Amino acid sequence: MSKIDKQRYGAEYVRLSEIRNEMLKPYRDSKTNEIISDKIPPAVKRTLDRLERLMSAERRKHKEKKVDTSKLFKMVPNEAYRRMRAQAVERATINGEFDEAYFEATFLSYTSHRTATGWQPNSYFLKIVPVD
Repeated sequence: MSKIDKQRYGAEYVRLSEIRNEMLKPYRDSKTNEIISDKIPPAVKRTLDRLERLMSAERRKHKEKKVDTSKLFKMVPNEAYRRMRAQAVERATINGEFDEAYFEATFLSYTSHRTATGWQPNSYFLKIVPVD
């Protein structure tokens, strides 16, 4: 991944990614390597969120460098994120009407970050899954 990321986004992105990965190590399941996001303290989440913003800025700088990884892996939300999202959707639905602004304010702004294509879950809510 670091070779692909360095080619796509540069050395600074890889450096930030390595910092993020080191911070997440204590919160990974030893058997599945999946991040147990419920165990991450709020202060660590805030630092990770700042790192995500810096990494996003690096991705924007290098957006013209495309490397197709879609045949190798995909990033999918973990179980904790899916569970929290389902609960948030339920809370944001009143009398059959979904309140998008409420959903964004109470869920997305705390669990995700904006990208050029929309909201993306923060890294500690994602896992890498091989495509094949």
